[in-house]
Amino acid sequence: MTEENINQEEVIETTNEVEQEESNEEVSEDFDDKSDKLRDTVNIQNRILKKEGYEFIEGKWQKEDKPKEDAPTGTVTKDDLTKIQLRAEGYKSKEEQEIILSAMSRTGDSLDEILNDELITSRIEKLRNIAKTSEATPSSSRNRAGATDNVARLAKKYLETGERPTDRETRDKISAYLKNNSTDSIY
Repeated sequence: MTEENINQEEVIETTNEVEQEESNEEVSEDFDDKSDKLRDTVNIQNRILKKEGYEFIEGKWQKEDKPKEDAPTGTVTKDDLTKIQLRAEGYKSKEEQEIILSAMSRTGDSLDEILNDELITSRIEKLRNIAKTSEATPSSSRNRAGATDNVARLAKKYLETGERPTDRETRDKISAYLKNNSTDSIY
């Protein structure tokens, strides 16, 4: 072999080695990226499992069985007894009970003294009257659900009789209603 052939073979081998090293670097970088992503995913999963109560024991994720704290059965607190007594006395709504219980805690008086107090009984009567009034009020006037029905009724009356309401706001509502809902209107 001549020197030229040897030099060409060395150049080819060197080129192949450089290409192999570059390929290895690309694979290495790609592997590093994938391993970083995998590590991040595993870390996230580990944090989630820890939050859910799992522990890594002997190479496995295991959930610890914590003994449940049993609430004592059959015990009744003083507040429970007071609420039971209030229900028996006819004070069934939470608002009424809260008025009485807060008065008891503020004044330190007994339940019988609070129930005989004129201020407390008047507050409860006022609360009951408000509840009765709201129950007796028709739903359409409570939540304005009937407002569109009223506009429709007034628009129909306007089309039949030609009379428009004197209230500017109502006239505007009727005009808007007729524009949106009537195909043969003058609008």
